[in-house]
Amino acid sequence: MTLRLLAAAALVASAGCAPVEPWVELGVGEDGFTAVEDGDVLPAENGSQGGRHVWVGLRAGGVEPGSLSDADAMRTGDRPRVDFRLEGPGGVYSLDVARFVPLDDGPDCYELAGRLLPFRLYAELPEGWQSTDWDAVQDALELEVFELVVSLEDADGRSLEDRRDVFIDFP
Repeated sequence: MTLRLLAAAALVASAGCAPVEPWVELGVGEDGFTAVEDGDVLPAENGSQGGRHVWVGLRAGGVEPGSLSDADAMRTGDRPRVDFRLEGPGGVYSLDVARFVPLDDGPDCYELAGRLLPFRLYAELPEGWQSTDWDAVQDALELEVFELVVSLEDADGRSLEDRRDVFIDFP
């Protein structure tokens, strides 16, 4: 009877260890993760030096998080590479923020929250930009659909991406 219980326990334990298909989910939030859905309106915030930004994050599962300690990550260089972008009419409206970052353990996945994504009011700097009416530009951009994108390359080199169509609300 003991042999049967051990065999059953081994079967249950092995079923819980099945590999999970890698996934990544885009989110927002300064202090925590909130999933983003197509059509959501993201509030832009004014930065301290006149810029604008949105707060972004992600959840991921089935990925290799790499080294958790900074010292180990410096030795091995195996942290996941995360990139957030805001694509809109005519190009990319965000600054390059790709970084090798640690992923925090969530309840059933890894999380990354509170990442600042600097937002530009143009994909390419327009001619005569010094005399641009930036309020009018913001008003026009609030009517545009932007694609918020997260790209994740985990410590094993697997690449994942999630995209959502969003609107931006300026202060």
